[in-house]
Amino acid sequence: MHPFICAFTSELFYDGRLHSRAGLEKQEIKSAGRLQGAGLRYLAVEHEGNQSSSPEEVDKIRELVAEILASGTTWVDREGREALVTLEDILIIAPYNAQVFELQERVPGAVPEQLTSFKVRKLRS
Repeated sequence: MHPFICAFTSELFYDGRLHSRAGLEKQEIKSAGRLQGAGLRYLAVEHEGNQSSSPEEVDKIRELVAEILASGTTWVDREGREALVTLEDILIIAPYNAQVFELQERVPGAVPEQLTSFKVRKLRS
């Protein structure tokens, strides 16, 4: 994991014991769109009354994925090689399993391996 992502994950799940491998700080996203650089992103979405799934959030994620794929976004790996971002490169972490199922239905081409719930991730840690 990139050090920015590793630091967040380490603090949240591993009491600061998880560390990134050397060289991964070179990884980054290059885009003319709103996603650039490295690290986690937060996308605020207004909604009301949702409990275990949010169609509004799914709509925003679907839009963001489409933007990434349509804008020629690339990523740089730890060796400095640059490649086009494809749907297979995108991992979406949702807060609930119901949200994961809705994403599977509404993000064209997404497969279960690319969608996981936060709770499932936390249990695996």
